Amino acid sequence: MNRYSGELQIILKDLPADKRVNAVGKIPKDKHILAVEIESGKKFRFRKELK
Repeated sequence: MNRYSGELQIILKDLPADKRVNAVGKIPKDKHILAVEIESGKKFRFRKELK
């Protein structure tokens, strides 16, 4: 089984549907600026925004 396990990709534009890929969430456009703070190989966590 030559596939990655536990991989997460953050995509900043819409892509066509692909049955091999699970989309687990969506980041609002006004929060995309935060994606530049995530560095490859570094740990980060998503948390629900408090209102």
